[in-house]
Amino acid sequence: MKIPKNIDSLIFNDINVGVYRNTPGTHGKFIRVNDALVRMFGYSNQKEFLKKVRPSDVYFYSGDRKKFSELLAKKGFVRRKELVLKRRDGTLAYVQITATAVKDKRGKVRWFDGIIEDVTKFRREQERFRHIFENSPVAIWEEDLSAVLQLIRRLQKQGTKDLRKYFLSHPAIVAHAFRNIKILDINKAALQLYGAKNKKELVKNFGKTFAAGALEILTDEFLTLAKGEKNFSTELKSRTIDGKMRDVLLRVSVPDGYERSLSRVIVTLEDITERKQLERHLKKVAQQDGLTKLFNSRAISKRLDEELIRAKRYNLNLSCLMLDVDYFKVINDKFGHQKGDQILKRVATLIKTSLRRSDIVGRYGGDEFLAILTQTKPENAKIAAERIRQLVTAQRFPSYKNIPTKITVSIGVSGYPHKDVKDFRNLISNADKALYLAKGSGRDCVILS
Repeated sequence: MKIPKNIDSLIFNDINVGVYRNTPGTHGKFIRVNDALVRMFGYSNQKEFLKKVRPSDVYFYSGDRKKFSELLAKKGFVRRKELVLKRRDGTLAYVQITATAVKDKRGKVRWFDGIIEDVTKFRREQERFRHIFENSPVAIWEEDLSAVLQLIRRLQKQGTKDLRKYFLSHPAIVAHAFRNIKILDINKAALQLYGAKNKKELVKNFGKTFAAGALEILTDEFLTLAKGEKNFSTELKSRTIDGKMRDVLLRVSVPDGYERSLSRVIVTLEDITERKQLERHLKKVAQQDGLTKLFNSRAISKRLDEELIRAKRYNLNLSCLMLDVDYFKVINDKFGHQKGDQILKRVATLIKTSLRRSDIVGRYGGDEFLAILTQTKPENAKIAAERIRQLVTAQRFPSYKNIPTKITVSIGVSGYPHKDVKDFRNLISNADKALYLAKGSGRDCVILS
């Protein structure tokens, strides 16, 4: 704000900032003030103010008057200097002073002309929001993404058309950009989330929070904001300073006026680890057979559908086993359902342990089990099925009064590629037909569809 040469022209104008003229020195006094300044300090009129108030009286910190006068005398002009003044009733006024030193021909300061803007309300709002920022239960930080934006603009000038493809094929560049983000401010919740003792420690270790799998998310964030979008949100995994993995909900927003520079971006991170753990648990329970802990019928069918789609896309082999416990109804009727459940659990374990880790096993219903053998030809799947059959036959299952009981299984095998297999239901149907033939052939055998 430029100080007018003739302060008298402002004194009588209707303005809402305080205007004053005062003499320098320890015993300096106000020469002229306007009505806005009089009201600012809680006085009724200019005459009363000039009579009762000296410049040294209005400074809350006694040393500020001397420091400000010396600075003004030395520089000749000071713009928006923040100071704390006190009103007539003792309350504080946070102000910004713009002033000039008027000197004579010999360079001696005759008086100071100044304008005082009361920013108390603004400062209190700042303090209020600062309190909210610091004590928010959600991790918040401010960051400067201008360097990332400059990188994107530079790549565009160089003719890089597909920036997303470029970043994903150059992960080191994304990681470097992430580690060089400027952190402007961090709240307490962010320190707690990452296990940092203070802001300096978190800023120093900021690059370590980059977790595997976050490459695409960071790329999408950078490119979304670079396009001018003001918001971005997603879920991702992040690493604490001591290496623990956390699930977090990331929200990024660009304040008004910073869209073109991205020099100020607000980031919030909500720790959703417990929620994601619960979701994973519920998903597992929803997919799991309560007795055998294998996939249930719906889940194993879904997995077979997914694996068949993958096999078709990449021209892979895929096989399916349908296994049934022979005479299981008789076993249940003779020894009871509790013993029958124990046998099913034991058979489930034998199937699971005899196959590869990449193979998928589920309880299809009752005493039927379905196994998916990925990248396996039907002929090889039949060998695996025969191994399961022999393993079960060799076992002795306790039944009534711990008397060993022999259990056998019948297994049907189907596979892809096959002219009759259009979707996963055909694989199940073919395996089921082969199982029916195995039972018709005396049971305790394997039949290939």
